[in-house]
Amino acid sequence: MRRKIGNTPSDDNVAAAENATRHLLARFGEPEGVVPPPDLTAHVMAALSQRPAPPSRHPWFRRAPAIALVAAALLLLLSGLGLYVGSQSALGVDAFAASQASGRNPLTASLGAALANRVLQTPLLPAPHLLASVLGLALLAFSSAVAVVWPCRTRGIALTLRRAPQQTLRRSLFIMLITGLGLLLFTLSPLWSVLLLWPLVALLHVPYIIGLAALGDALSDALGLPVQPPSSAILGSGMLLLTLVLVGFVAPLFSVALFYLIGAYGVGALVLSRGGVGGEAGM
Repeated sequence: MRRKIGNTPSDDNVAAAENATRHLLARFGEPEGVVPPPDLTAHVMAALSQRPAPPSRHPWFRRAPAIALVAAALLLLLSGLGLYVGSQSALGVDAFAASQASGRNPLTASLGAALANRVLQTPLLPAPHLLASVLGLALLAFSSAVAVVWPCRTRGIALTLRRAPQQTLRRSLFIMLITGLGLLLFTLSPLWSVLLLWPLVALLHVPYIIGLAALGDALSDALGLPVQPPSSAILGSGMLLLTLVLVGFVAPLFSVALFYLIGAYGVGALVLSRGGVGGEAGM
């Protein structure tokens, strides 16, 4: 069946429209192209050849080596001071008796005996199982807070882990060497129980917590879990910490060493990506 189309122009109407269009173009003239300037090509090629200036690094990252050297020197100074005070103090001597015998201030004369040696004689640590559980929950809480506050930075560090594993590994090995040396000097020092040193130790663990959150995000992405940041970082960190806690029930020292080994890998990615904001430039 043939479909009828209404209002179809006839051939005469089409011819009249074409003639009107020709008369209109003849009246106003045919459009002519604009002649470009002779130096346009040179300007375009010069603009394309110029590369954008590289992004300037934050002053914090420019001074990172100097800050690391100052922190290492401070740690060595504190450890040396602790070794000297411990060698000059008697083990198990009462603080007041030591101050009376030396004729000095009780705080300075009995620093090693009153604050370190006497603490060593009293077992203050809880059961290994309870300690591993509490530390695991605390680390999970801190890493979850990092993932919630900085989800984009956490994902940037996780992407650096997957895109530049060899460069991250090299930096993590250097970080493990520095951290191991610092912990060794800290444990050898009789000033390990001085309250002023504990905030310093807690501050040194902040990069490990950030690296742990990034490792959790990378683990969730590698396993193909259908979650998005920050849930991916929280879930992956929980799996890592659960493994460390279970290992800590059997071998506490090995669990601690494994935490620093894994955390150093995350810290290496943190340094390489410049805090999760310059991963592409750092590679």
